[in-house]
Amino acid sequence: MGTLALFCLSIAIIWAFVGAWLILPFAGLEVGLLLFLTWLVSKSTYQRQIVLLSPQYISLQKGYGKRLQGYLFEYSQSYLITYEPRHPEDTLELLLRDNCKSVPVAEFLNLEDQQLFIKLLQKEGVKLHKVKPSIAIDC
Repeated sequence: MGTLALFCLSIAIIWAFVGAWLILPFAGLEVGLLLFLTWLVSKSTYQRQIVLLSPQYISLQKGYGKRLQGYLFEYSQSYLITYEPRHPEDTLELLLRDNCKSVPVAEFLNLEDQQLFIKLLQKEGVKLHKVKPSIAIDC
């Protein structure tokens, strides 16, 4: 990223010496935006979700890095809701739910990993509710 930023800024400085000094602020904005978007993508790679199963509870911890939010579900009242994708290239929408709360899970996984996650939870005895996508018709 530094090499790309240096390359872009060096071209802008050359143009500024030629007399097109107005290019400098835009080159700075371009480099700043590039670094900001790189930081956002890098941050999203540290997203974590930890699901712990015990005979009484399902514990879900989710967040970025070490800052995790915790959710506790009563095992006997919990189930996993799957919303089928509306488009063939979409992933599933998964919600872990009990009588009190509903929390999205595995939203950053690809379709194959989501299906593996569902199979693992079913193997452990978590109930599954499948919801077909509804079709919206505009009049």
